[in-house]
Amino acid sequence: MLACKHERSAFGSPMCEHLRVADAKGGIDYVRWYIGSDLDAELVCIPCAEKRKQGLHIDVVDVCEECFVHVTSGINCEDQIGSSNKKGLSRWSIEDGARTGHLPQFQPAHHHRGAGELAQLKQTVLERWTIE
Repeated sequence: MLACKHERSAFGSPMCEHLRVADAKGGIDYVRWYIGSDLDAELVCIPCAEKRKQGLHIDVVDVCEECFVHVTSGINCEDQIGSSNKKGLSRWSIEDGARTGHLPQFQPAHHHRGAGELAQLKQTVLERWTIE
């Protein structure tokens, strides 16, 4: 049975439990964590991504199409802008200029507008960040 408890087929990328229980209206930022050598990925929230960077294990779960769309449809960075410097990537509110997010040590040199991703190459690791 799927983590969402629906008796349907798994859909989309597996995700961390924080994303599965997120309210799409409130939104929660996430990254696509690429696994293996293909484009297979898992969706993990920022705190889980930080834990993975430290080498810690993060459980991911499968959900049905309805739940996958519900969770990912409201997770984005609309009405915000980003900036990058030596300290990392920051996200800022267009309305009041407040910093609404920060990812330390991520300095993307590439932006793929069509894919909605920022990327950086660090030694032999390609880090990609979804900015849908």
